Amino acid sequence: MEQTFLSAAERAPFAQIFARVQRTHPLVDCITNIVTVNDVANGLLAIDARPVMASAPEEITFFMERADALLLNLGATGAEQRTAMLAGAEAANALAKPVVVDPVGVGTSPLRRDTLAELLATRQISCIRGNISEIKALAGLSTDAGGVDASEADLADPAAFALAARMARELAAAHNTVIAISGPRDIISDGHTTYVVNGGNAMMTRVTGSGCTLTGIVAAFAAAAPEDILRAATAAIGLMCLAATRRWKKLVTTPPPASTRRCLTRFRRSRRKISPPPFAWNNSTRRTR
Repeated sequence: MEQTFLSAAERAPFAQIFARVQRTHPLVDCITNIVTVNDVANGLLAIDARPVMASAPEEITFFMERADALLLNLGATGAEQRTAMLAGAEAANALAKPVVVDPVGVGTSPLRRDTLAELLATRQISCIRGNISEIKALAGLSTDAGGVDASEADLADPAAFALAARMARELAAAHNTVIAISGPRDIISDGHTTYVVNGGNAMMTRVTGSGCTLTGIVAAFAAAAPEDILRAATAAIGLMCLAATRRWKKLVTTPPPASTRRCLTRFRRSRRKISPPPFAWNNSTRRTR
């Protein structure tokens, strides 16, 4: 796939979408899994968006009338959440509001595959953001991912990037949506135009909820620019990569705090200045009945 770098003028619209997020404070209704509820909420607050975690089928339509976008995380796929997802997506479609799906572990669970298939068949999905194993499962290709993370084999495959780019284009065109594949290099496509974001950090795979948080940020950017979901998703992913890279550089360049030994030495010295407690546990002390 031939790649060209964007000029400063071509990059400007992406920054403008982030500025719009900060100016409009979009409200994102998030149906996400219990492991990452707090992470997704804090991620949205960090970019000046507003989260709401309404997932009850009885109130999802009410909240979609007030929200600006809907996030559906398939890691929260129980019977009640599935009903809420379908109802919420239907309400969002009726109101012309973006629906962003995170197909967490879709290749490992028939329930999640069936839920995603029904969403794609009966609702208009604005964007699907997942790792390469999840997108391979969406494409009907085999993957040995045993959980919610991308499999090592998929990541190590030398042809993975070319395969991911082709899958993104074909799936986006087939489902009339934007496909975003996270990895060492992120790929975002609407079937016609494909963007690649260089800046992934391996440490992101060691942080629980980083993918879920990213999808929430994509939803907020989509709410701010519903007329251009492709650029919105690309801008959101670029922002996440930039934040991760800067944080990593700070971690590896900032001198560590005092060593454990020095801390213990200071603690012992401070203890000498304090009178001993009335009871101290030592080798001569025994617990008696």
